[in-house]
Amino acid sequence: VLHVSIGDYVEFARTLQRMDRKCDQEKGLAFPRLTLDGYAPFFGVMRKFFDECWTKLGPEGLPDVTPRLAQVFAHAFSLQDPMETLSRFYKVTLAATGSITRLHVEVAGAHTWFNQIEGRRAFFLFPPSESRKLYEETGGPMQETSGFATSISGVDILAPSAKRHPLFAEAKCQVAVLYLGQTLVIPSGWWWYSVSLDPSVTLWHQFWTEENKLRFPEVSWEYFNYQKMTPEFWTALPQKIEALRESMAEAE
Repeated sequence: VLHVSIGDYVEFARTLQRMDRKCDQEKGLAFPRLTLDGYAPFFGVMRKFFDECWTKLGPEGLPDVTPRLAQVFAHAFSLQDPMETLSRFYKVTLAATGSITRLHVEVAGAHTWFNQIEGRRAFFLFPPSESRKLYEETGGPMQETSGFATSISGVDILAPSAKRHPLFAEAKCQVAVLYLGQTLVIPSGWWWYSVSLDPSVTLWHQFWTEENKLRFPEVSWEYFNYQKMTPEFWTALPQKIEALRESMAEAE
């Protein structure tokens, strides 16, 4: 994991586009493909814009109870600003041509929509029924790091190993290419992998509906993962998550 500014990454992507826009394998070490993923712009400098326009950011008519859940979450963890909590679920990915997102399932059972702001991005989608053929690996939370383990796959879908992953040849996949202004909605539990076909900017939002809202408390692991919390906090968190889930179920 590298920590860079937005400006530095944009300059990096421009250099790749100028020097190796065709993603020549022989230049792989000289021009590695890196993605700036999970940037939450509305949590900081664009907060005022978010407060004014957040209801217009996603596709119309999509059921989304995340604003209500963000209020419950903020109250449970004594967070002062529920809107700040909500803003953390709207993120931006900047990606150079050829950058990939590893095959995985979204955390905490979230649905996710992706809106393409710049460039093209290809998505490869697998339903939950294909998990066995994707060789699912599961992991727990990794505190004090910049990552979060969830359901992931070691399969490289563009160059799969018949020896290590023989069942992958039987997996059924759907492919969607997002162009400027288009939106893709990925349901809870679906696997996805992506490749940026151009220098790409994508706005995306994890969201929950009535059908999967009881999974929402699990997002606590990711939400607090980037913060310097005490060991006592992490020890108590599983019990806190379960208590929040029970209170949400009782409120139905």
